Amino acid sequence: MASKQTDEHVAHHEAGHFVAAYFQGTHERTLGVTILRQGDAAGQNCGGGAHPLADDCSRREVEHLIVELFAGYAAEVRFDPSRSTGGARVTARDDDEKADGFLGWITKRKRERSQLELRLRSQAASLVEEHWSAVAALACELL
Repeated sequence: MASKQTDEHVAHHEAGHFVAAYFQGTHERTLGVTILRQGDAAGQNCGGGAHPLADDCSRREVEHLIVELFAGYAAEVRFDPSRSTGGARVTARDDDEKADGFLGWITKRKRERSQLELRLRSQAASLVEEHWSAVAALACELL
């Protein structure tokens, strides 16, 4: 059984994903949000439909997906800044791996990829900060 503190971190992490999707207008593919364990995942935003790269999609759509992935970490760190030194980074490992694959789909050039990652992480953090009250309210509901 997870601790209350762990549940709070996971709730904010998952809320960050959803709020980023919502304010980017891509939340339609999200069927639900939970903090219940799903295999190795501490929580989950449950999506429907095909994998985003399975269809023809634009670079912008893929960038939105990457921002959603990075927003979980951003929300967790906004909730508990001490998590920026490692704890949240561990919980965001799967998100980072997915984002890395999507970044590779956009560009193979290392420098461009690094710059794009920094820009999208910053965009995720800004979205979370701008809509923090929505993230906090959804996290509260998840608990």
